[in-house]
Amino acid sequence: MLRPYNRGSRLLPSIDGEPPRADRSVAQVLADNGFVDVARHLHQATGEEALIAPTAGGLRIDQIWVSGALAPCIIDYGVLDHGASDHPGLWTRLDLSWAATDDVWEYV
Repeated sequence: MLRPYNRGSRLLPSIDGEPPRADRSVAQVLADNGFVDVARHLHQATGEEALIAPTAGGLRIDQIWVSGALAPCIIDYGVLDHGASDHPGLWTRLDLSWAATDDVWEYV
């Protein structure tokens, strides 16, 4: 369950008595501009559901995004223990040997 101070920034208002829905507008803007959600990218490649499991309050609000040019370099991703914060730490491993070097502006 999200704490009250987080609901307004993470949920869309309920419509016709339906439960509030996650606000995915920021993620959509990132995707529309060529960024890639690391966990979703690996999930699509492997089908491993744990990659897209909720990170807090029943939602996957903690994410790592990379430029589309780095997407082929993504080889691993994980979630760390919640011990130090109310948010988990996230990590990803990139194999930069897969990175194209002909147009470095793609990475900006």
